[in-house]
Amino acid sequence: MRLILIPTVLALSCFVVCATPALAELDGETINIDRVIPSLGFDYDVFVGQSGAYTVGVSAPLSLSEGNNDYASATDTDLIVDFGPGPGSGGGYADHAIVFSDLLLGTGTVITGFDVVTDTVPGIDSGDISFDGHSVTIGIGDAGYSGGQVLDIQLQTSAAQTPEPGTLLSMIAALGASGLALACKRPLRHR
Repeated sequence: MRLILIPTVLALSCFVVCATPALAELDGETINIDRVIPSLGFDYDVFVGQSGAYTVGVSAPLSLSEGNNDYASATDTDLIVDFGPGPGSGGGYADHAIVFSDLLLGTGTVITGFDVVTDTVPGIDSGDISFDGHSVTIGIGDAGYSGGQVLDIQLQTSAAQTPEPGTLLSMIAALGASGLALACKRPLRHR
């Protein structure tokens, strides 16, 4: 029994893949930033004829409005919205949002959470921020601002660890030893 148990435990322990929480690493990535109101069919990028593409660490902050000078940008770990010097509001539209998308973050890495670093924008709180694996949506429908307010969100990510080649060889050897132990334990019977 001991001959079977040891390699089996080794093999199973090698298959444990855990997620490692970390900060996002966006530097150099080209992401998309847009302001939308889906119920009205409004897409700011289409409205003003800009692409919405933003290269982290390279591009200047991207304009999100014509009158209020609202801007969005990103750093290696943070998404930032600067509600410009002019006053403004989200207009009360429940689906009015700023969307950061195409956050690729590297193979196997996804957004698992966020921390609000700075929020000086009346009407926006952490409940207005949602995310899926590769995008973040900030609901601004209830926002009202006098200008100069900032929202800074730090992304939390997680990546599945990939076993190194030596670990893979150990896994294969442990499974082989388990199979060998089982084969030696039960002789084949011919009828």
